[in-house]
Amino acid sequence: MKKKLVFIVGGNGSIGTEIHKKFDKLKNYRIIILDIKKNKKLNSNIHQVYFDLSKLKTIQNNIKKVIKKFGCPDVFINTSYPITKMWKNISYNNLDYISLSKNIEIHLNSFALSANEVAKHMAKNKVKGSIIILNSIYGTLGQDNNLYKNTNIKPNPIYSLIKGGLANFVKGLAAYYGKYEIRVNSIIAGGIKGNIAGSKIKQNQNFKKKYNLKTPLGRMARADEIASPVIFLASDEASYVTGANYFVDGGFSII
Repeated sequence: MKKKLVFIVGGNGSIGTEIHKKFDKLKNYRIIILDIKKNKKLNSNIHQVYFDLSKLKTIQNNIKKVIKKFGCPDVFINTSYPITKMWKNISYNNLDYISLSKNIEIHLNSFALSANEVAKHMAKNKVKGSIIILNSIYGTLGQDNNLYKNTNIKPNPIYSLIKGGLANFVKGLAAYYGKYEIRVNSIIAGGIKGNIAGSKIKQNQNFKKKYNLKTPLGRMARADEIASPVIFLASDEASYVTGANYFVDGGFSII
């Protein structure tokens, strides 16, 4: 049986690592990691390509180069998290044009541009592919300010704007490329145990306690629990699933 080809943008990040490990165990995928970080511990079955999603002017050309070298992917997954250096300091009180426009450019715009570029190649090569974008509950919900009181985390207005844009972009892309039997979905992930998003700082214990109390399952997610639904959406078992924002949030969004 011919192995399917999967591209994973951000494949060396916390969620990306769990995703490529699960694909590798299946044995029927060729895995290409597109990332600015390199993992020296990967086995020889997994190829790595330097890929900087924040450089929008090079995205389309770089995708063409990767496809020329490895072939058109059957599965394209974007689990990256491109942000600017000022990201951790952004709040509703200090929101400005530069931080707003730059973060939208390197995150929202780069996700949209790369997904559409891959979809074009899938359509051209008659690949009935699957495109999966990692998203967040804050692409569909407002941020609960009570969770951030007396913690080292604060609500970020740009985050919700970006993730909300992606949630609707997935629907539009799925509607357009459905005629080519290309499926486009996103994972709406809840809070993941570990560092504060976009930093190496551990999550505040007070924040985790309040988040857990608000979640029916009573805890935050592990990275591998976000990765498992990605494998499903990539597979033929999800052949009739497209345009979905697939919630994996421990029930956070239902109450």
